[in-house]
Amino acid sequence: MIILVFVGLALYVRSAYINRALANQASKIAQEFSENRNVINYIDGCIQTLAETAILTLASQGGVIYQDQGGTTPFHREELGQSYLKIPYQDTIFNVTYGLKQNDGIRPLTFPPAYPPPQYPAPNKTIQAMTAQFMHTANFDLYDGYFGDVTLPKLCSRNGPNRFGGAGTTPTTYQTCAWFAYNQPFDTTQYTIQDELATYLEQNLPFCANLAPFVERYGTNLTVTGPPTANVTFTKEGITIDVNYPLTITFPRKEIQELATFKRAYPFRIKALYEAAATLLKLEAKNATFNIDTDATQHLPPGIEAYRLRNPCKEAGFCRTRQDGAYDDALVVIDKRTTIRGQHPFFLAAIENRPPVLDWIHTTGDAPYDLTSVAGDVLTLTPNAIDPDDEPVNITYAGWGQDYTDRFTCPFPVTMNNVKTCTTKAGPPLHTWMNSTPYLTNHKDASIPTQEEDLGWHVVTINVTDEARTSDWQDVTILVFPLPEAKPRGYNDQPDTDQTLLSLENPYCFDATQSTTGLTSQGEITAYNWTIAGSTYTDPVVCFGQTSISDIKDEMSLFAPSGRTDYATLVVSGGGFQSPPATLSYKVVDCLSHAGIGSPYPYNYTNGFEAPTLCCINNTYAPPTTPCYAAQTYGPYWQLTPPLSTYGNQPEPPPTITQPPAPSWEEANDVFTQAATRYCSGDRGNTCTGDITLTVQPITACPDLTSQGQTERCTGPSPNTRPAEDAQPAPACISYEPGDSFEYHYGFPDARGAPADGVCNENWACSSPTEYNKPFAPAPFRCQALCGDGFCKTPKLDTCYCDPSCGAECTTPNDVSWEGTTCSFSCDTSTTCGYTQTCQTPCPAGQPFCLAQDTCYYNVACTAPFTFQDPACKQQEGDYCPPAGTLQGNTCYYGARSCTQNGGCTLTKDTCPAPGTRIGATCYYGARSCHPATGCSIQSSPSPCDPGQRATCTPTGWVCT
Repeated sequence: MIILVFVGLALYVRSAYINRALANQASKIAQEFSENRNVINYIDGCIQTLAETAILTLASQGGVIYQDQGGTTPFHREELGQSYLKIPYQDTIFNVTYGLKQNDGIRPLTFPPAYPPPQYPAPNKTIQAMTAQFMHTANFDLYDGYFGDVTLPKLCSRNGPNRFGGAGTTPTTYQTCAWFAYNQPFDTTQYTIQDELATYLEQNLPFCANLAPFVERYGTNLTVTGPPTANVTFTKEGITIDVNYPLTITFPRKEIQELATFKRAYPFRIKALYEAAATLLKLEAKNATFNIDTDATQHLPPGIEAYRLRNPCKEAGFCRTRQDGAYDDALVVIDKRTTIRGQHPFFLAAIENRPPVLDWIHTTGDAPYDLTSVAGDVLTLTPNAIDPDDEPVNITYAGWGQDYTDRFTCPFPVTMNNVKTCTTKAGPPLHTWMNSTPYLTNHKDASIPTQEEDLGWHVVTINVTDEARTSDWQDVTILVFPLPEAKPRGYNDQPDTDQTLLSLENPYCFDATQSTTGLTSQGEITAYNWTIAGSTYTDPVVCFGQTSISDIKDEMSLFAPSGRTDYATLVVSGGGFQSPPATLSYKVVDCLSHAGIGSPYPYNYTNGFEAPTLCCINNTYAPPTTPCYAAQTYGPYWQLTPPLSTYGNQPEPPPTITQPPAPSWEEANDVFTQAATRYCSGDRGNTCTGDITLTVQPITACPDLTSQGQTERCTGPSPNTRPAEDAQPAPACISYEPGDSFEYHYGFPDARGAPADGVCNENWACSSPTEYNKPFAPAPFRCQALCGDGFCKTPKLDTCYCDPSCGAECTTPNDVSWEGTTCSFSCDTSTTCGYTQTCQTPCPAGQPFCLAQDTCYYNVACTAPFTFQDPACKQQEGDYCPPAGTLQGNTCYYGARSCTQNGGCTLTKDTCPAPGTRIGATCYYGARSCHPATGCSIQSSPSPCDPGQRATCTPTGWVCT
C-alpha cells in the first residue's frame, strides 16, 4: 500500500512539472509571436487606421458612430431636428447628435423643475440668481443649468480603464476624466465614447488584420482561436489602445490558451476635444450671457479653439422649420496642435434652439405686486431679456397701457386686500408703451405718464421672442397709487463735509423724516424699517454715536473697517401700503477732515466735534509726526505743567515727558515761559493725543532780598499761568501783599530753612505805623516786617508794640497819666504811642477828696481800665458846701468850712425864715442876716392880739384887727 502511495505521488509531481514547463513554453511562444516585427508592423497599421477612422467619425458626429458605420448608435433619418442635425462642414455633410438641448424640465430632486412660460425656466428667479446657483464649483460638474441640458454622450466608462484608482491611471501619462465625463454609477446600458471606440475596434479588426498567414509561417502548432478584444485608455495628450488576440498552442496530448497582446499609443487628443466641448456646453446651459464666440478662449486648454455655426442646417437648405432644426446651431471645437490624416481633428455638437429668457421683473420685496408707481410720475419699464443662443430678441407689450386703460373706483377704504377689485378695464389709452420715446429708440424699454386716474392695480404683459418665434413672457403687476415714498438721507455732525461720509469717530444719523405718504391724503407714515449694517431699526431717525465730550474718543466699531462703500435700505408704510425700498449709500472713513474753530479735543473750548480735526488729512489719520496743538504759557516755574487738556475736558493720560532741571534759588521767583507742542497719535483724527515736547526757560527776573536781615522775598511771578494769546502774555514781576511772600505763597522754606510764614524780616526794629525800621523819629513802635510794594518795609502791626526806648509816650491802650487836675488816657498804640484824650479831676493828682466849686468831692481818681461811657476820670459828688455866712433860701450856712473823705461838708446849717413868715404862733419880722460865725439874725414874737381879734403877721410885725 505504501509503495502505491509513493508511486502516485511521484506521478503527480512529474505531471505538475511537465505542465509548468509546457505553460512556460507556451507563454514564451505567445510573447515571441507578439514581438515579431512583421506581426507588429502588420497589426499596427490596422489598429491606427481603424482608430483614426473611429475618432474622426465620432468626433464629427457629436461623439457617436452609427450602426451603419460600424458603431452602436442607431440612426433614424426621420428624427432630423430631434436626435440629430445635418451640419455641412469642410465640404462634408455630417449627421451630428445634439450636445445641448432645451431644458426639458427634468431636474435633480434637490432642485426645482423647469417651468413653461411665463415662469420659464424657474419662477421668481432672476437671470443672475439662476446663473449663480450652478456656477459655483460644487454644482458645476454635477448639474446642468436652467438654460439647457447637456446631452453629449459620456466620454469615460466609470468602470473602464480610466476609472478612479484604476491601474491605467497610475502612470503620469494617464489621467482620469472630468467628473461630468463619466456615465452614471451602476449604469451598464449607457454607452460611452470609450466603449464606442473599443467596440468599433473589436468589430472591425477581424476584417482588417488576418493573422492566420503569420501563424502558419511561424512554424509551430499555433492557432488564433477567437475574435480580438480591445481597451481604450485616454491620456492627457492622446490615447492608448490595448488589443488582445486569443491563441491556442498545441503540444502532444495538451493544448494551452495564451494571449497575443499589442499595445500602442497615439497622439489623438479626443479627450481634450471632448472636455473642451462639454465645458463650453455646460457654460451655455448655466450662464445665459455666455457667448462661445467671445468667451470661450479663457475656458479652453492650449491648442484648442472653438466657435459657433449659426443655423447651419437652414443655411444649407436641409431644414426649413423650427421642428426640423432650422434655427439650431452647432459647436465646433478644433485641435490645432495635432493632425490626423493631414487635418486638424475637430469635434462637432448640435445645439438646439432655446427659448429666450425674460428676466424676472420684481422690485417690491415681499409685496404681492411687482412694481409700484406714484400717480403723476412717468412709469418706465426696462425689461432685460436674453437669448441663450446669443441671437437678437424682440420685445412687445400688451395689456394695460397698450390695449386698454383701467378705471379705479373704490366706494370703500383701499387696502391691499381689495385694491384689485377696485380696478376695471376701460377704453383705449391715449399713450401706449410701444409708442413711447424709449421704445421707439431701442425697441426694448417703454414708458407712459401716469395720472391720478391711473390709480389702482394693473397688469402689463411683456413678451420676448427669438428668431424661431419661441417666447417667454411675464404678466407684470403694477400698483399705481400714492404709495408711501421712502426718502432716506444721512448726515454727520460736520456741515462743511461730505454728508455721505460716515466717520468711525463722529456721530452719524440716518433720517427718514422726509418720507411722504403720496399725492393724496392717506394718513401719516406709520412704520419705518431700516436695514443698516446688517441690523434692522424702526425709528424715523437712527443715530450712532453721541455728541458729548465723553464720547468723542469712542469708535463706531459697528461700521468698521473704513474704506468701503455701504448701503442702508429704508422701507416705510402708511395707509396699509408699503413703499418700495430706497437705498442710501455712504462711505466709511477713518475720520472727517473738518476746519472748525479753536483747537482740537482735548483743547477745545466749545463742543469737541466742532473743533478742527488737525489729525485727519483727506479723511484718514495723520502720521504721529503731525503737530496738532501748540501753546506758550507764562508763569511760575512750579505751576507750568504739560497741557494735557483745557476747559474742563477729560485729561488725557500723560505722555512720556522729560522735565527740564529745576531752577536755582535765585531763579525760583522769576517768571518763566513754557512752549509746548503736541503731535497726533496716528490712530485718531478728531483728537490731539500724541506725544508732547516742552521747552521751559526764565523770561523775566524778579528781585530777591532787598534789606538787611530779610528772609522771604517780596516779588515773584503771578500765581496764575497766563497763555500767550492774552493781551499781556508776558507778565512783569508782581509784588506780594502784606502777609504773603514768594516762599510763603508756594510753600517753600525761607532763607534760614525754616517754614515760611509771610514775615519777610523776623528782626524787631523801631518803626512807624507805615515804615519798618524808620531811621528818624517818630518811630515809637518795635515791629517785624511784611512785604509791600515789592519791599520788606511794611510793619507787621498785629505784633508791633509801643516801646519807650523808641520814644513811645505810653505802652498800652489802658495806660493813664494824672498831672494836677488833668487825667490823660486812651493810649494810641497803632500810630503814635501817645495819649489821645484827657479829662479834669476836681481834686489835684493824688487827692481822693476835696472841696471844689462849693461842692465836696470824694473817691476822686485817674485810673484804668475805662470805657467810652466810663472815662479815666472818676469822682463822686458830696455835700453842697458854700462859704460861711451864705444865706441860701431859708438856710444860713456858718461855721468852719471843709470836706470829709466821705464828701460831707463841715458847715452848720441854720433855719432863717423870711420877714412876714408865721411859724406856729410866732411871727418873724424885721431885718434878716446870716453871720459867718453866729448864724441867722431876725426878730420874732408871739401874737399880741386880744381874743376875738384877727392876728396877721407882716414883715414889720403883728397887726390886730
